[in-house]
Amino acid sequence: VVHDQLHTLAREAGARVVSSADTSLVVFSTSEHQLNAVKFAHQLKFVFDTHNQAHTPKILYGLGIHTGEVVITTHPSFKLTSWGTTIPSVKRTADYADGEIYLTQATHKMVATSTRCERIADRNVWKLKSIPSRERHSTFIKRFMERQGRS
Repeated sequence: VVHDQLHTLAREAGARVVSSADTSLVVFSTSEHQLNAVKFAHQLKFVFDTHNQAHTPKILYGLGIHTGEVVITTHPSFKLTSWGTTIPSVKRTADYADGEIYLTQATHKMVATSTRCERIADRNVWKLKSIPSRERHSTFIKRFMERQGRS
């Protein structure tokens, strides 16, 4: 069931899933993909944690997010090839995460203004603490910008 939810959430987020025996890579290749990946991981963490509260055996997981390049081949089937250290970096980050969401430095730089993270110094990664919702302030911000003549 959780595996199906992973694929459904990925599809809804515009991502592709590449799975092996013990790892699933979710690949985002759209504009603003870093924040989409963080939001996706946040949803997935909720799914895993909800499952773990109600079921045994528990799902052991770590979610790592890295911004980098990969080569994608779609003919004759979808295939992902690492470009540089992209795939090893994201796998290593996920291994460190242990039930959390960790971002590499490259990803953190791209989403720092939209997330709250805590730096894990000994690993040079960032732990996602929250994704603040700015929707409740959108009316105030819009009116403020209009008063400033910058609507």
